[in-house]
Amino acid sequence: MKKDKEVPTDPKEFKEYIKRKYKNVLRDLDGEKPKGVYSTGIITVDIASGIGGFPQGNMVEIFGPESSGKSLLVLQAMGHAQKKYNKPSVYFDLEFGTPKEWMETYGIDTSMIEAPGGNLSAEKSFDMALDFVRSGLYAYVVTDSVVGLVPEAELEGNMGDQQMAALARIMGKGLRKIAPELSKTETCLIFINQVRDAVGVMWGDPERTPGGKILKFYAAQRYKVKKVSGSDVKKGELLMGHSIDVRVVKNKLAPPRRRGQFPILYEKGINFEQLLLEEGLRRGVIQRIKNKYYLVDGKDFDEKIGQSKDTFLEKLKDPVAYDLVYKMVWEGKDNKEQKEEEDF
Repeated sequence: MKKDKEVPTDPKEFKEYIKRKYKNVLRDLDGEKPKGVYSTGIITVDIASGIGGFPQGNMVEIFGPESSGKSLLVLQAMGHAQKKYNKPSVYFDLEFGTPKEWMETYGIDTSMIEAPGGNLSAEKSFDMALDFVRSGLYAYVVTDSVVGLVPEAELEGNMGDQQMAALARIMGKGLRKIAPELSKTETCLIFINQVRDAVGVMWGDPERTPGGKILKFYAAQRYKVKKVSGSDVKKGELLMGHSIDVRVVKNKLAPPRRRGQFPILYEKGINFEQLLLEEGLRRGVIQRIKNKYYLVDGKDFDEKIGQSKDTFLEKLKDPVAYDLVYKMVWEGKDNKEQKEEEDF
């Protein structure tokens, strides 16, 4: 058996030896730039993420029960990416449940969306997603949902055929292949997933997500989405919307276990100005004195900011004013967290 030459013991020589022997393996951590973030536009979710939104060059899993708001959260983020970053997205609607009109309701310009559709096997979906990621052209590549990924063997077989853990095996191969390519881009890969109750579990959390455990390991962030109990917005007997609770159950980029809530109206989406105002009040960036609203430090915003709620919200519709207040609320989050830690 042929032996390698003696391994150098000098640190510099050893590093050069490794570079020669294993090409393109060592990361240059000193010269590596920090990865960016795509703001979702939803201030409470951005704060809960710990980094200001969904991470570029990483995977995110968003899971929860049916009708909790998973797709709505992602659609709002896609629409915001178009407006703020002028970047298109890819939306694999494998459940065939998101019409064009629904996307437009949430501020999406459908001309900036690629939407792979019918007769896509799980294998072909991963191959396409890999090409979309490699292009580096898209803010988000979204799979809605993991349950809609159907293995070729299942598509081509009979109803009675058994394919044990076929999807989990495909997920394993697909994610191992796509992860290194994703890390070289500014794309965020999002998987929307559902929850299932495991049969026979008497202790611990009975909820499971389809597709095996591989996505849990590869995801840099995992968001659990659920409907806030008793938050229904009604007009007479007609249900108009509800509030959504988002909890970060895994976060490799910031402290986990943070959460945020936001209301959504089905036919209008999120009232971003109202949400920003409420979060600003909660974090002390905005003050209410009688019926007037003031920025704590409003020099750059407006010398006469002490105005009614409607006037304040109208001013926030200006993108420059909105971004200024958004930045102040985001920066003010640390003060709120510090106070909570001191109180604890």
